[in-house]
Amino acid sequence: MTGHRLLRGWTTLRGKALTRLALLLLLTGCGNKIEPPPVVSVKGKVVCQGKSVPAVLIKFWPQQADPQTRPVVTASGPKGEFSLSCPKGSYKVTVANIPVNGAGPGLAEGAGTMESAGSPAVAVPAGYADRVDTPLIVEVPEDGLDRVVLTISK
Repeated sequence: MTGHRLLRGWTTLRGKALTRLALLLLLTGCGNKIEPPPVVSVKGKVVCQGKSVPAVLIKFWPQQADPQTRPVVTASGPKGEFSLSCPKGSYKVTVANIPVNGAGPGLAEGAGTMESAGSPAVAVPAGYADRVDTPLIVEVPEDGLDRVVLTISK
């Protein structure tokens, strides 16, 4: 009978110790959460030779981030305008044409008809689509940007 009580006491002590250890691990894990940085609004326009560039894919790549970091992505509207939300910081910006089909974007600004299928309103040079070679760099301050202009040169 004494052996049985001793075994039961050991089991109770072990259970309490395991419970405390689990609780301790949970509590220390809660304090290590990394909060994402606050995001700000960035609004702007894509232009080429003074004209708006509609229907292009715009990616903001954080300059100081790990190469595996995903960019913040948006597309320009019919008048070349775009908006996105991202943390403050320095960004390499890529711009590339979005493939166009007869039912999608691709209207030249002010035109009422669709460009020929597969033909964008403005052909963006390939160098602007490369994360390393793009000449576009945008500094996003902590209060955001309202009128950034991304200028594409041919």
